[in-house]
Amino acid sequence: MSKNSVSIGGSVSQSAVVAGDQNKVQLTREVTVGQPSEMATEEIMQALQTLRELLERLDTTDRGKIVRALDDAQEEAQKPTPDKEEMAGAMERVVKYAKTAHGIGEVVVEIQRPLSIIAGWIGTTAPIAARLFGLVQ
Repeated sequence: MSKNSVSIGGSVSQSAVVAGDQNKVQLTREVTVGQPSEMATEEIMQALQTLRELLERLDTTDRGKIVRALDDAQEEAQKPTPDKEEMAGAMERVVKYAKTAHGIGEVVVEIQRPLSIIAGWIGTTAPIAARLFGLVQ
């Protein structure tokens, strides 16, 4: 076994595993659940913007699909009464294309916070999108 390998004998659910020298990993999980009126639209918009900035770093041929899905999510979030099902669908598309992108491992820890904010706002309609990155079980 090389000095930079990882051997896992059990479950590492909801964990960060890193192999290499001099790596620094900070993992923070925070999920906030509430009604749209309870969580400011500004917070959702900021989470979407942060997510956009992080995902734009990825090397992928699906960048246009990711951007369009984020645009759909942003448009829905700005409505007076957002459709959470619609928002969940847009976020599922974002995650679907982002998780196959080259370099996703470089931003996966950073995208968990904005994804968890969005998933918490969407609530129970978004378990698939949240589960794809291990945010909820």
